[in-house]
Amino acid sequence: MGKGDQKSKRGKIIRGTYGVRRRKKVKKAVFIPAPKVAPIIPAHVSLTEVKVKPEKIVVKTAKPKTAPVVPAPAPVTEVKAEPEKVVVKTAKPKVAPKTTAKPEVKKTAETKKTEEVKKTEVKTVKPSVKKTEAVAKPAAKKVAAAKPAAKKVAAAKPAAKKAEAAAKPAAKKAEAAVKPAAKKAEAAAKPAAKKAEAAAKPAAKKVAAAKPAAKKAEAAAKTPAKAKKPAAKKK
Repeated sequence: MGKGDQKSKRGKIIRGTYGVRRRKKVKKAVFIPAPKVAPIIPAHVSLTEVKVKPEKIVVKTAKPKTAPVVPAPAPVTEVKAEPEKVVVKTAKPKVAPKTTAKPEVKKTAETKKTEEVKKTEVKTVKPSVKKTEAVAKPAAKKVAAAKPAAKKVAAAKPAAKKAEAAAKPAAKKAEAAVKPAAKKAEAAAKPAAKKAEAAAKPAAKKVAAAKPAAKKAEAAAKTPAKAKKPAAKKK
């Protein structure tokens, strides 16, 4: 079956439509101007009878000047002055100040004992404090006496640094002068050491070759001793 019975939202080429999204383009009307034709005058009408419309002449008339409008005076309102209220200050009666002092409490035997203990503690603490002060004062004096010496040491530090800085190049020069001599001595000693090692090697080889003979002699000496011991037991 075809789709003729279905409602389509597509545009039709024949109709020049573009569907629902774009409507049919409406063609604009083209206005063709009429040709200018001279008026036809009938033959029986004379030229004198042609009616000519008179031109309208517009005459500008000046507008009459109007007098300036003066505003009417505003109505004056009456202001009623009210009498000022006089405030009379009355002195407040003086009230006796409240006493914040606590009422005296009768001292009991316990409170008296505690007060006596506090007094004795204060008396015992004071002499101990004095003793500590007496011990600490000489130490403080010694520290104060040592300060100038410490200052002198601190003042001597820059001089020591300068001396070190001046001595470093001399030390480097001495090392640089000693190094070649030490290298030469090492280079001269190496061949002698090699010769001594080469001379010692054959002697060491001989000693190594003599070790098996010595071991055999020891083994041969041990066997007769072992054989003699059982004979002694038989006797």
